[in-house]
Amino acid sequence: IDEGRINRIQIAGAHKTKSFVILREFPLKSGDLFDVEAVERGIDNIYGTGYFQNVRFDVHKNKSGHTHNLDIHLIEHGNTLLRGGMRYDLERKATGFLQIIEQNFMGLGGNGYVIGMIGKRDEMLGARFWTNRLLNSYLTFSTDFSVQNSQYYFYQNHSQVGSYHLHNLQGSFMIGQQMRRLGTLSLRLRSEFIHMMPTSGEDVPLEKFTLVNLTLRSEVDSRDRMPFPSSGNHHIFEYETAGGFMGSQVPYTKIYSTMESFHPLKPGIIFHPKIVWGTADLTTPYVKQFRLGGIHSFMGLPDEAFIGKRFFTVNTEIRTRIPWPGWIESYLTLRYDFGGIWGRYVKISAKDFKHGAGALLSVNTVLGPL
Repeated sequence: IDEGRINRIQIAGAHKTKSFVILREFPLKSGDLFDVEAVERGIDNIYGTGYFQNVRFDVHKNKSGHTHNLDIHLIEHGNTLLRGGMRYDLERKATGFLQIIEQNFMGLGGNGYVIGMIGKRDEMLGARFWTNRLLNSYLTFSTDFSVQNSQYYFYQNHSQVGSYHLHNLQGSFMIGQQMRRLGTLSLRLRSEFIHMMPTSGEDVPLEKFTLVNLTLRSEVDSRDRMPFPSSGNHHIFEYETAGGFMGSQVPYTKIYSTMESFHPLKPGIIFHPKIVWGTADLTTPYVKQFRLGGIHSFMGLPDEAFIGKRFFTVNTEIRTRIPWPGWIESYLTLRYDFGGIWGRYVKISAKDFKHGAGALLSVNTVLGPL
């Protein structure tokens, strides 16, 4: 059966999926020498897209015996998912969301979703489409749109002195590619209309403008699982710039980087160090400056307790699996945070740095982590 050439490749059962989405995963085409191993590899590739319940092939020799007709039989998945959830915390209060996810959107080999969120202090409506392969290329692509209204507190010297309402209307396009040494390298063009309106306090800034920014991003991710990885590294580097030549009303440039790793010390005990830093120029508007505070940023500080143009933090975690009850995947995490943030370019001194510590109890459920 390894002799002869392929006369034709025919697809059966793809009622929604476009043929190019299937054939781009298949290493052979009409006219190629028939190779069973290559066919099996192609079937595995097609199944690996996640769009099909079953993939198999049949081979029929022509009467001449020198060419083969190859039939690929598919059974497609149901591709629409509905998700919803609620959360509550002391800072943002109650928030609920509803999300409709369409896998293999319009049969193009990408995914899309529409999401709505409503809460005491947050409202958002958004949509996104992304694909790991753009048409027949190896480029990744995504586009998104969202409108968001949120209420935030304004802090000075670690004290709440006001509040403001933030309206953000944005859309973006991103294109990227996997690079051997740089991980996933991407370029994103984003346009945003931002209106920041003080609702209380005298020192809260008022900002209203359109930003058009370009972000170059490199991401390397070797974590073994998500959530709660036990080994691997995760590095992100971003360079973001906005200028009048792109149509932005406010020019600025900022750089952001995070480096973290996960190391198993003993069975069930993971050491997780993380370094995060960023710097922005003096023209960077308030809404684009760096934030310090909150459970995902710095223990012991409320969300956005400090805002500035330069920051540096070191986070260290010890996470241990709670052995009882065994049928629940639960963890206890102890964390220590150290770092500082600066609003102006000044000489850094030891008194600028802050310390924070805390403990987290987490549970991994079928609906996601809690």
